[in-house]
Amino acid sequence: MTFTDLHYAYRLGPSTIRKIVRDVCRKIWEILLDECIPPPSDKMWNECEAGFANNANFPNCF
Repeated sequence: MTFTDLHYAYRLGPSTIRKIVRDVCRKIWEILLDECIPPPSDKMWNECEAGFANNANFPNCF
């Protein structure tokens, strides 16, 4: 469904539709960011570094 389709379906202006979609997407991103992409911890960095050292023989890459 395009913005134009939504414009005709809900009888709102295209710029209003764009603003609503943008605001909703931004809010979803803010709410789910920490849950889906947690900030990296020291433990996560160490595990990633160990993986590179073991799998690719590439130590101290971080």
